Amino acid sequence: MAVFDTCTQGTPNWVELSTPDQRGAAEFYGALFGWQMVENPLEDGHVYIVGNLQGDAVAGITVTSHAEITGDFNSAYTVKSTAHSERSGGQEQLTHTNSPIA
Repeated sequence: MAVFDTCTQGTPNWVELSTPDQRGAAEFYGALFGWQMVENPLEDGHVYIVGNLQGDAVAGITVTSHAEITGDFNSAYTVKSTAHSERSGGQEQLTHTNSPIA
């Protein structure tokens, strides 16, 4: 897997799966991609599972309680700033939050 020290604008830099079967997804993707899974406790009693490959965090898996969602992938992209992206035609879909693994 390639490792980058910097990312240019528009580069995908994180993927996250929201699923009602968080641990099942962690087992499946861990076996599929060779990821080592690490559970990070959250304040609400849930965990945020991070898939690691060769010591680097590569993806997250979170649990959703929405019955209509069977699995939803979200991607994050590198931007110079939200304002710069909006001037270039981009739209902020989610408000920035601190990573639970930071």
